[in-house]
Amino acid sequence: MELTNWPTSETHANLAVLPIDVEETDKEYILHVNAPGMEKENMEITLEDKVLTVTFKETKTAEKKEKNYLLKERFEGAASRAIELPLANTQGSADATHTNGVLTIKVAKAQSSVATKVTIK
Repeated sequence: MELTNWPTSETHANLAVLPIDVEETDKEYILHVNAPGMEKENMEITLEDKVLTVTFKETKTAEKKEKNYLLKERFEGAASRAIELPLANTQGSADATHTNGVLTIKVAKAQSSVATKVTIK
């Protein structure tokens, strides 16, 4: 096998995609993001104008640079994903947990507007 044809980490540096599953219930959105090997200190979640953005930043260390990798495909660098949640309550509650390599985010929905009957005088 010829090792010189193996892709390097630089080849895939800009191809990082954050796979996200989005569930919807009557009261909230539940998002599941694959985050294997990520530390919570390297994750950021923002909710602004009904857009939830998840950003991962994996910093490179000098130790990793000194190694002579033949193949390096694991994630390094930064990746971000934005998902529009049309009924998200940006003033409401949102929480996140990171368990077994999966980041789970729960975002409350805004209360649906209730029609009010107007009496004619």
